[in-house]
Amino acid sequence: MGYTHYWTNLTPTHNQDRWDAFITDVKKMFFLLNQVPFFTDIKLTGCYGEDEPIVTDDEVAFNGEIDCEDMIIRKDYSKNPVDAFKNFAFNFCKTRQRPYDTIVVAVLTLYKYHFEEDVRVSSDGDDDDLKEGRNLINRMFGYTAHFDQ
Repeated sequence: MGYTHYWTNLTPTHNQDRWDAFITDVKKMFFLLNQVPFFTDIKLTGCYGEDEPIVTDDEVAFNGEIDCEDMIIRKDYSKNPVDAFKNFAFNFCKTRQRPYDTIVVAVLTLYKYHFEEDVRVSSDGDDDDLKEGRNLINRMFGYTAHFDQ
């Protein structure tokens, strides 16, 4: 299956204030990453390896390399026909531990921090694998959030 991160929304739609805080932090993180030489070497694109990462009122979406999976977090999963009949939405992103994995872990750390018990976040990686992405968020924002088991 490959090295993968997983997240489950336990509510079909996220609280607007929490979503706004989350996307504000994601935008700030992407901006700051462009200022740090180490991270400027990590190529981030929009979905399917095209354009720039997407951070809107509706979703956060990006990729690292064309042969990796898109990382997409949506504000409202009730509009998705597959998830509309459920009260939750299960998602995953297979990064194969490529360089953008650090950014995926960082975004999921922000996600868990802002949505706490409304989301479950887990990974095939252990604490060592997740350390760089978590530390990035801690250094930028002072936030700490741990993935679920």
